Amino acid sequence: MLIEFSTANFRSIKECQKLTLVAGSGKELLEQNTFDAGLTGFPRLLRSAVIYGANAAGKTNLLRALQFMQGLVLNSAMFQEATRVAHNPFKLPKRTAAQPSEFEIVFAEAGVRYEYGFSVGAERVHEESLIAYPHGRPQSWFERTYHADKEVYEWYFSTKLK
Repeated sequence: MLIEFSTANFRSIKECQKLTLVAGSGKELLEQNTFDAGLTGFPRLLRSAVIYGANAAGKTNLLRALQFMQGLVLNSAMFQEATRVAHNPFKLPKRTAAQPSEFEIVFAEAGVRYEYGFSVGAERVHEESLIAYPHGRPQSWFERTYHADKEVYEWYFSTKLK
């Protein structure tokens, strides 16, 4: 179940934009529009959400970012070392075009909350991590960080990761 999705430096999105299904503090239509998630830190979630805004405000690009993240995760096992990532960063100003795009998703599966995220440029994944909350407290299950000065990845795998 999707709880939150956020992205930055992707297509027309420069700063971090977040889609959240966490219910606000309002009490109107509480029973009809929300449900108890049973997750620590997220007492109630929305049953549905709507994205609205002016023309050319980035609504479609937020959904494209979610699709990009999904595609990269599903197909990354087939990438070879020299495979270029077809990411599309924000291009104004030019310095953001050279910086990685960022993606993060918070979701729940089998009553456990997870936070998975990565930053990716055309050449490689720069950072990636998975945090699980099986008992309401965070457990870092894996992390990888690219060190450009040494041109190597630093990896961490928890014993909790199966």
